[in-house]
Amino acid sequence: MELHELQTMWNEYDKKLDDSLKLNRQLFRELKLDKAKSKLRTLMNVKIAELIVQFIMGGFLIWYMVKSAGKLPFIATALVLLGFVLVGMVLSLKQVFIIKQIKRGYSGAIAPLQKKLEKLKILLVQYVKWSYLPIPLSPLFTVLGAEIWFKYDFFANKSGDFWWWCFGIGVLLFAFVAWLNHQLNQETIKPFWVRNFLNGSGWSQINAANAFLKEIENFEKED
Repeated sequence: MELHELQTMWNEYDKKLDDSLKLNRQLFRELKLDKAKSKLRTLMNVKIAELIVQFIMGGFLIWYMVKSAGKLPFIATALVLLGFVLVGMVLSLKQVFIIKQIKRGYSGAIAPLQKKLEKLKILLVQYVKWSYLPIPLSPLFTVLGAEIWFKYDFFANKSGDFWWWCFGIGVLLFAFVAWLNHQLNQETIKPFWVRNFLNGSGWSQINAANAFLKEIENFEKED
């Protein structure tokens, strides 16, 4: 066998090997992206469910305020609660938009997807923090609930001592929320129930998706 024939055979073998490596790289990428998509799809479903609940709550509060003209203390309380609901909707919508941007970028480079995932994590923490903020006002929201569901007017039927109790409970709950906010600002979140709540809000899905993207990045670097 002459030299040029050996070179031809070698070139053909080299091309087949290169094609095989490209195919393996593509299959590996698609497999990991499918797993990342599955995690973010779950998160998207959670966010859509949150938006539906928030929309229903917002609509109900608006209906209640229109129906309860003249009941100013209850309308003011409902308006405060509506404000929290609306901001929560905005934060949920921002997360949905980021997930959609990630979905449109699956065919591109990995680094921009990872940056969007980090942005999504920041929005998620903001959302969790905001969901805790109404807790100190829960005595007022309890009063509002009693009026809505049982037609009981705490403002008319309770003495000043009751409102001092509400104030004291609110202060204690404010201290709790301040501590919780401090925990969420830490690089390492120590209380297991705080971690579980954060994971249940979508943190674990984002971390899992990011891990799959990291595998793709490492594989392509080694290749």
